[in-house]
Amino acid sequence: MNKIPPIKRLRTVLSGYVAATLAGAIIPIGGYLVLGYIAYGRGVAAQFLVPMAASGFAKAVANSLLPVLAIVALTEAFSIQAVFAYVLLGVFVFVGYAFYLVPHQVLNLAVLSGMTSAGIVAGLVYWKIAGCNAGAWRDTTGRS
Repeated sequence: MNKIPPIKRLRTVLSGYVAATLAGAIIPIGGYLVLGYIAYGRGVAAQFLVPMAASGFAKAVANSLLPVLAIVALTEAFSIQAVFAYVLLGVFVFVGYAFYLVPHQVLNLAVLSGMTSAGIVAGLVYWKIAGCNAGAWRDTTGRS
């Protein structure tokens, strides 16, 4: 494995985080937009739901930063490159975010399945961009 400069690796990790959060947020926010369009029509969906979706994405990026930062630090430190690990960690982050964000009266199987799907997509996107080269910034020539 070639050694990647740490600044370039940090840029790759940050772009992977933003892309994974965007890809993961599209699923639940897009679902609410489609359901709002079906229930209330085009005018209401465009007027009220699109700004709500944008603020929901900003809230998702801000609230998931610290848990994801801890997970990324662990995967980089231990050079975890398995795609299943990133999918599983993405599911944990998004389902945990669902428990934090959604009131417990509304939390049902549909919400959990949507957030699980979003976590799977986010984990796959992050792995494809940054996770498949985790730990590549370290020099591993002296290790056995």
